[in-house]
Amino acid sequence: MHAGSRFGDLLVGIRTDDELRWFFNDAEIEMGQPSVLAAAFSGRGSGSLEVSEDHAEARHSAGKIKDRLQNIGVREWRVLEALYTDRIWPGTLVRRLGPVVGVVEGLVGVRAQYLHEHKAQLTTAPSTTAWLEELVVRCSRDLVAWRKDAFLACERALEAYELARGRHTSVVPQEDR
Repeated sequence: MHAGSRFGDLLVGIRTDDELRWFFNDAEIEMGQPSVLAAAFSGRGSGSLEVSEDHAEARHSAGKIKDRLQNIGVREWRVLEALYTDRIWPGTLVRRLGPVVGVVEGLVGVRAQYLHEHKAQLTTAPSTTAWLEELVVRCSRDLVAWRKDAFLACERALEAYELARGRHTSVVPQEDR
């Protein structure tokens, strides 16, 4: 068990951390049917009552989290999605931007600036991620501002989610804790 995550001045609670990691990375898998191979290895057939109950519990939990995310708004939802979705980022970006690399990459201003530079042929980078790597090499000062913007966006989104979730127990299915 971990003590939660810190984003800027905000310490995220363990329950919030667990729920958002589960929702953005594992919920869809747990709501669906396992493959025949997975069912064989687990000893539980895909049509068994136990598996059906697990899927129903996962759907119920995901529904609660989705309702909370809808209550905080699309902008904050997208920030949390960028923050919590597991993705392998280039090491140069992780070292420079830290845990908010996905949020920086998803900032509207960052993507707009990339498109502007790409259209003006100031970069040949095939993606926002590749362009950000170029900026790291060039020691662009924009990265500092964008990292700060990303941390502030994370703080706002996480505070909104924690307010929406209240002091309720975690809705992450028991096996995932």
